[in-house]
Amino acid sequence: MPAQKTTATGLLSGVLGILGFSALAGVLAAVMVAPAIAVGGITANNTVGIFDSLPDYITLSQQREANEIVAKNPDGSDFHIAYVFDQNRQSVALDQMSDYLKQAAIAGEDRRFYQHGGIDIPSVARAAIGQAQGDSASGGASTITMQLVRNIRFQEASAEPPGKQRDADIKAAVFPDLGRKVQEMKLAIGLEKKYSKQEILAAYLNIVGMGGNTYGVEAASEQYYSTTAANLTIAQAASLVAIVQNPSANGLFSDKNYAANEARRNVILGFMRSEGYITPAQADEAIKTPVKSYIKPSAPKQGCYNATAGFQFVCQLVQDKIHAGQVTSLGQSPTQQEEAWAQGGYKVTVSVTPTLQTEANAVLANYAPPGTPGFALGAAETTVQVGTGRILLMAQNKPFNNITDPATKGFSQLQLAMQPYSAIDFNVDRATYRNGGGGYQPGSSYKPYTLLNFLAQGHGVNETFNASKHTFKYSEFPDTCPDAGGGPSFNVRNDEGEGGGYTVVRGTARSVNTVFMQMGQKVDQCDTQKIAESLGVHNAMNSSDKNSPYYNTTTLSTLPSCIIGGCSNNVTPLMQAAAYAAIANHGVFCTPTLIDDITDAQGMTSVARSAPAGRIR
Repeated sequence: MPAQKTTATGLLSGVLGILGFSALAGVLAAVMVAPAIAVGGITANNTVGIFDSLPDYITLSQQREANEIVAKNPDGSDFHIAYVFDQNRQSVALDQMSDYLKQAAIAGEDRRFYQHGGIDIPSVARAAIGQAQGDSASGGASTITMQLVRNIRFQEASAEPPGKQRDADIKAAVFPDLGRKVQEMKLAIGLEKKYSKQEILAAYLNIVGMGGNTYGVEAASEQYYSTTAANLTIAQAASLVAIVQNPSANGLFSDKNYAANEARRNVILGFMRSEGYITPAQADEAIKTPVKSYIKPSAPKQGCYNATAGFQFVCQLVQDKIHAGQVTSLGQSPTQQEEAWAQGGYKVTVSVTPTLQTEANAVLANYAPPGTPGFALGAAETTVQVGTGRILLMAQNKPFNNITDPATKGFSQLQLAMQPYSAIDFNVDRATYRNGGGGYQPGSSYKPYTLLNFLAQGHGVNETFNASKHTFKYSEFPDTCPDAGGGPSFNVRNDEGEGGGYTVVRGTARSVNTVFMQMGQKVDQCDTQKIAESLGVHNAMNSSDKNSPYYNTTTLSTLPSCIIGGCSNNVTPLMQAAAYAAIANHGVFCTPTLIDDITDAQGMTSVARSAPAGRIR
């Protein structure tokens, strides 16, 4: 028998292998027998610290899921608008998963799943010896329960606010070292004590990464196969489980990964056969089936860009309202609301009526196509229900596109608004919503606020004014607001050349400019401002430009030219629709609302409609 060579490297490797396995054995003893007792050897202090800092178990809780935005059809059924999610996941019960899928998971990831108590000792021993000998193929010794612990810790860390602590916690959850393994072992044992095997398997299959932003077997089944987890074939089930080992290399989101996925899939199919889950004939048939033959990807459905055509801006406004902190059923602060929305699992029912919205889109496309001169800055339409404030439709003529166009980098808000597509919502203001527009000069639609002030001061609708008067002075218009300004005389014309005597009723019916200017001379412009603001009207711009008249303010101007809507008071269709609804509601203003109710993942529904906000001041 030839003499064996003994080298320093070989000796060191052998010693380290023995010490490494001894340390791991000591850790296992500590985990399973005496967590609070110091363990002999080099791991003692660290082990005790790990046990003292860990809870006895980790809790299975709802993972991040998709949110759905819907409207209601006339028959009460849901009209789907969009899915919005941070993570593409749809949790389903174990009985909604194919038996082949559950069998593939156990065969491929943890064949003694139903025998161990969270830790598979033979696998730990094999992994420790293999790693000491530099054999990475020996496996990582992670049971399904331990993998579930790791995924839960990763998801919890990922949900933290961005920053150094979040980065550190994510690293701690996934970093491949002995300390993390020990933590996973203790928490896995705690899980096994608190939850059944079925609960653990269901949680694992709903949380596991399936490549990219897709998590859980239900979402993966739909994304890759356009089917459900309940209807998977043997080959499809094994392919999904094959992703788990290396989502970036085995994921089915790219045909470049099909070969690697197929190789791992076939290993799993072999295990399924040896475990008796499938027959040799079934295994052979599945192995002969190319992965590419059953890939049927579903169309992208995430986000407002992929929402139902004509409803993308509705989808965006739901999220903008959450960002603005207006959806209090999700939390008291904007941060709490955004965190709840990121957690997901909500169905949001909006007040928009699908038939009305579709008709409004058609009207705008017909009468204000985006390429028509005069509509380069967009046309928009909003309807608010009288007495409730519910937004019944919200349409605009620009196709929705919130995908950044490199060619528009550095464009101003005005330049962006003039593009043939837009993510700017012209119906709402950017002073309130992050994707709102700068509003429009209101023109004659601003006149009713002077009329309301005129009547509130005791004037009558039959008072008569000379429509032929065209010259006015700033000093003729009372204004008690602190920022009231003066100016030279100015001329006002009537669009159709009206002249002679006009009562308030006739002047309002014909929208005669000079009649309204003379009504304005009899009232305080500051009171007109307050009436408009009590109806939810404010300046839409709120510019950050110090040279702008809108700098850091939403306060309405009181210049005399505002009476006929010719000043810097930019407003939005939503403001005007809500204000006019209040006038029709006998002066009772209702804050406009888009969300009727929200149902959470547990099926609890909260009503989000607005109560009347008060009367015109």
